[in-house]
Amino acid sequence: MTAAGRALDGDTSPLRVLLITPVRGRDGRGGDVAYTEMLVAHPPPGVTYVTYDEALADGTLRHRGRRGEVLASWRSRGLRVAVIDLLLLVLGVVERSVRRQGWAFFEPTWFVSIEPDHYDLVHVHLFTVRQVGRRVPVVSSAGAPLPGLYAVRDGWGAGRLAWATWVERAWGRLTGATIPWLRAGDGDVPTVYTRHFAAQFRGPGADRIRVVGTAVAPSERPDGAREGPGSPTIGFIGRAFDRKGGPVAVQAHLAARRRWPAARLVVATTARQIEGLPSAWREDPSIELVAAPSPSTVREEILPGLDVLVLPTAWDCGATMAVQEALECGVPVVTSTCEWLDERLVPPAVLRVAPDPEAIVAATAAVLADPGAPAAARRLWAECFSPEVLHAELLGAYRARLGGVGTDVAEVGR
Repeated sequence: MTAAGRALDGDTSPLRVLLITPVRGRDGRGGDVAYTEMLVAHPPPGVTYVTYDEALADGTLRHRGRRGEVLASWRSRGLRVAVIDLLLLVLGVVERSVRRQGWAFFEPTWFVSIEPDHYDLVHVHLFTVRQVGRRVPVVSSAGAPLPGLYAVRDGWGAGRLAWATWVERAWGRLTGATIPWLRAGDGDVPTVYTRHFAAQFRGPGADRIRVVGTAVAPSERPDGAREGPGSPTIGFIGRAFDRKGGPVAVQAHLAARRRWPAARLVVATTARQIEGLPSAWREDPSIELVAAPSPSTVREEILPGLDVLVLPTAWDCGATMAVQEALECGVPVVTSTCEWLDERLVPPAVLRVAPDPEAIVAATAAVLADPGAPAAARRLWAECFSPEVLHAELLGAYRARLGGVGTDVAEVGR
């Protein structure tokens, strides 16, 4: 029974939401996996989440159009279902070929069947999804249009990006798929991280779009032993070292040492990225390189020792996990003027400047000179990026998609 039906019967059991969002072990590491883990560990009141890998394991979600699915359908679900799976298999082969040729973005479509009696709602984050059979209502989420990432990360030019975007639009119209950064399904609610993205969203669902950010939970951490303006400790945290502005951060640190000879820089990134750094940087005693620290190490050991987090990203969206964790820890941030970053990242907790070493040094000096910046950072996290704030935004989007049903979620989300 759907949420609406249960509400009519007076049933106020939790809303059952399937997360088709990145998970650890299947989709690498990074902020999107952390987003999923945040939702599972700290769900909104009245919501029960099931991740897509759990749903695949218990059979309430099937990934259609796979070779194994065709055989399984033939044996247990009959000829009609097997023929549908075979057609989806052929369609998927054609789609993957087009994407491998670089004529469209690389992210493939998931053709899925969901047991509608098990879920009231599907939350789709990043993945392109087309439901086959009975459809469960969808709320989608995305941080920024995909062309921006491909322009910076992969060097795609304007013409190629325009063509790939046209292909995605045509594919979405042909299949009716949910493409979180581009189009929503019929009646579904798309959510985006920023007001800027909401104003740019032009696809199906634009009239229903909502701004829903991200969050990090409070941590149990020791009080930081910060050195202050005379010998500051500056941090950079990012697996994608180049795209997140790692080279600019290091250059800014080297320039800052002319002002603060005792300044230190802590760089937390992957071991592979560290191996590729210039030897002069790896051997500089003022630069501490930390390879692939765990999330707990970042929050409990690295962040409490920083005076400022510097993240001069060339492209990012919303508020990155590193930025949110720094704010929660009371560490002010210097980041870039990238237009897709969250508009709520404002002074005195966050200074946004051009990704230029001298501009970053000047902003760092301004942050260090403001004794109220650490308290402002904690306050900004509490007011904009805490779980309670995210819960209210998510519940509003869920309730909007379900039509304001009278479940616990509807009550809490008012």
